[in-house]
Amino acid sequence: MKSLDITVPLDSPGILVPHLTNNKYDSYKITKIKGALTNVIYKLSIYLDGGCQNYLVRIYGSKMTSLVNREDELKNIKIVPKEVGFVKILLPFNNG
Repeated sequence: MKSLDITVPLDSPGILVPHLTNNKYDSYKITKIKGALTNVIYKLSIYLDGGCQNYLVRIYGSKMTSLVNREDELKNIKIVPKEVGFVKILLPFNNG
């Protein structure tokens, strides 16, 4: 699985757009999703040729690293069956 060696600022998930699209997009929209306890969650909508591809961007919250082992969390998400409703992890980065 491809992984990025970057740290995404909590308020700037848009820096992932070129990495998700190979720099081919018309525009994008970022919507913050409220209610996450240990992460900052965004819906990232990328528009190209009249279509739209949506992504969920999860940036780790800074206050929970002592309680949540992020490496174990990522491993567990990868093994959860598709039937449960989890989406495929496309692009891990240093803090998400």
